[in-house]
Amino acid sequence: MNRYLTNTIFLICIFSTIFIYAFFGIIPAEDAVILFEYIKSLNASGMITYGGADIPIEGATDFLWMIVISIFSLFKIDEFFSALVLNFLFSIFFVFYLIPKEQRLIVSIGLIFTPYILSALLGFSTFAFAVSYCLCLHQLNKKHTHFYLTILLLCLIRPDGVIWGFGLVITRLIEKFQSHELHVEIKAGVCCLILPGITYFILRAWYFAELLPLPFLVKASGDRDAGLFWQDSLQSLKHACLPILLVGLISTNKRYFYKKVVLFFLVPFVFYASMRLEQNIGNRFLAPFFFSACYLIARNENKKVLAIFVIASIWIAANVTEDTFRKLALSKNESVYYISNDMAQLKGSLLTTEAGRLTYYSDWDAQDAWGLNTPAFAKKLISRNDIKSDKFNLIVAHCDLTLLKQDNIPKYNPNRSWENLCVEMVSGIKNQDYTVYYVPFLQPTSSSLLITKDCYRHDIYAISNKYTDQKKLANILEKYGAMKFSEFDGKIIDKWWICKE
Repeated sequence: MNRYLTNTIFLICIFSTIFIYAFFGIIPAEDAVILFEYIKSLNASGMITYGGADIPIEGATDFLWMIVISIFSLFKIDEFFSALVLNFLFSIFFVFYLIPKEQRLIVSIGLIFTPYILSALLGFSTFAFAVSYCLCLHQLNKKHTHFYLTILLLCLIRPDGVIWGFGLVITRLIEKFQSHELHVEIKAGVCCLILPGITYFILRAWYFAELLPLPFLVKASGDRDAGLFWQDSLQSLKHACLPILLVGLISTNKRYFYKKVVLFFLVPFVFYASMRLEQNIGNRFLAPFFFSACYLIARNENKKVLAIFVIASIWIAANVTEDTFRKLALSKNESVYYISNDMAQLKGSLLTTEAGRLTYYSDWDAQDAWGLNTPAFAKKLISRNDIKSDKFNLIVAHCDLTLLKQDNIPKYNPNRSWENLCVEMVSGIKNQDYTVYYVPFLQPTSSSLLITKDCYRHDIYAISNKYTDQKKLANILEKYGAMKFSEFDGKIIDKWWICKE
């Protein structure tokens, strides 16, 4: 049998096994499930909204991804399964269409052992977006209508496609200017990209009554801790970009390589460095750096350079891969999945910082305290006055547990930070008629993979004493190890954790 055919069958079997395992062995991540909630709402009500709201809400930024999965769900196909199938198909397309056959095994190793695949297995559009960007690269020197339509599709999958597409469009315009074909190029760009893009933006702004998606408003706000940038974002970018810079040192055409790096990657680097990369599981936002570098290196360098890049990417991001794998491995042991499924027996209103699985699986009316999916809290940090026991039957907060014991709660601080959010939520709970529980994040039978020094993450669950099904809800929480705050036995509490003495 031909060696390349054997490798092809082997790699397809490997990728198939990984994605099939994910469906049966993994619970999708919080932000992935948030999108599934939008899909569920879209199919149920015909409205793009969140948590049972009666107005359109722009929190599902992966627009085209949402539309495609919603079409699958019309045929009763599970949203998570659809996401996995689509990511699998994109991975196969990338390896076997965009990568030369001599390089496929090396690239596949890179896909399997870097953290990006783990985020895809958790239900995100990681592969779909990154491969779509590589397809734009592939169309860079081809027919102008195909190129601009591909860029348009990239922008519709995720709005930061605009950031990634910018460098490609500039590169193409420079090349056409030099060949005196600029007028034809501009006409094609206007017809196939600019006009459809502006039309989509206007319709989106009209429909949602928001100029920008709520996650952009939230993630771009706050006082940065590294000048114009965020330290955590720069740290994440380091994992994605250092291997690319390393390849530049050993490239056979350094001038060409750095020219491409600057044109293609500078704008995305600055953009992501200036955004708070929340829920950046498996460095998923930065996957196009890795995928496009693989594409460019595989087509312009020898196998040795590609192997060095892949090895460097695996090694530099090893801690991210390890951390993501732990979360993936323990996803079926997280209590919130089982609590929210049991909550589906009841009906109620929910305010939460954990805006994914609790809302999606419980089917309760929900508001997102951080504002990613609730317009009022995206523009202004939630205050203690927004929290009332006759408005929210249940409040769930991943917050500093010691706040509940503090007598002097600071005054309202409008600056957007998780600490200020938690101060307001705990203050609101204490000022209203709630019974508070500490609920373990992991079930007692969980593996020790995420347990450090016998300390266990707990979240705050506050049930309104005015809720008619208060006792039933309390029984659900206690079933999964909840401890009532008023009866707490005094174990050591360290912010998010309750530790054994």
